[in-house]
Amino acid sequence: MVVMEIVNRESELEEFSENELKEYKRWLFKESVRLNTERKELKSQKERLSRENMLFDKRLQILQDGFRELDQDRKKLEREWTRLRREKEMLEEDMAFGLIDGQGLVHQLFCGVNNSLTLKKRYKDLIKIYHPDNLAGNHEMVLLINKEYETLKDEMNIR
Repeated sequence: MVVMEIVNRESELEEFSENELKEYKRWLFKESVRLNTERKELKSQKERLSRENMLFDKRLQILQDGFRELDQDRKKLEREWTRLRREKEMLEEDMAFGLIDGQGLVHQLFCGVNNSLTLKKRYKDLIKIYHPDNLAGNHEMVLLINKEYETLKDEMNIR
């Protein structure tokens, strides 16, 4: 079958005149050039798509790593909030049962403070912890901390 097609094509080519053959050769040459150009374009597009795909994969990996870190931070923050809530509840229970009064607790919080720098640092740290805007915040505790701070400040003659 294939042999017959080749024989048929050869017989068809013999029927063409020289001008027709030249035209056919020109057309084949142009077609060959066009196909080579398209192959090159396809190859460059394939390479570009490959690079873009690699870049996309890298960006996706960065996003996945970021989401993983955010999830870990969220879990850590939830554990910290839970710990602070429990600590606040225990403190409130101790104060409710009279095991510790607010003034005694505040005095313990300022225990070991012996100079103005340490006093100011401890005061700022305690206010950050017990400020009413925080989840573990407590307005009464802030009032007691302020009172103790003023008392210690007066004792140390700090302005």
